[in-house]
Amino acid sequence: MESETRTTGPEQQTGQVAKEQASQTAGQARSAASDVMETARGQARTVAEESRSQARAAASTMGNRIADEAEEQTRRASANLRQWSEDLSSMAENAESDSPARSMVRQVAERGHGAADYLEDRGVQGLLDEAQMFARRRPGLFLAGAAIAGFAIGRLVKSAQEAQKQPEPDQGPGQAPAEAPQGQISPDVPPQYREVR
Repeated sequence: MESETRTTGPEQQTGQVAKEQASQTAGQARSAASDVMETARGQARTVAEESRSQARAAASTMGNRIADEAEEQTRRASANLRQWSEDLSSMAENAESDSPARSMVRQVAERGHGAADYLEDRGVQGLLDEAQMFARRRPGLFLAGAAIAGFAIGRLVKSAQEAQKQPEPDQGPGQAPAEAPQGQISPDVPPQYREVR
């Protein structure tokens, strides 16, 4: 048998060149892929940082708006309290001089003025600070007051709902609404149940 002869001619050189070019192309592809990945990571970091920055700015803006609204509500409450105190003072001035109610109304008016001044001076933050200090000093009393306030608010909400459900003045409880004149449909009847006669 004849031994295989190696060719060192142009075919081998062409194969060698092709291998080198394939190796260079693969290296360039790896380098390009690496560059693309690094660019993508950089973009992702940039987008994430910008998102965090925008979220912080939005939270700050929202916090400022809430604080501004709370301060505005406090100013309104202070003005209303001052007006009520003025009204009470006026009532006390017009009451009989020996009336025990006069001195009580005058004291309530003075305390109302003091509370209005306190609200104007300290604002919402002052109220929150006072509530926290009171809760720390007297936690039992604070919790009892919170429970009573919650009960009172619940009763107010319930009575408001019941007031909305009360029947119209011309009908008693359990009575049907007055019938509509012949040929007309009562407005109390839902549209899906209305029949044309």
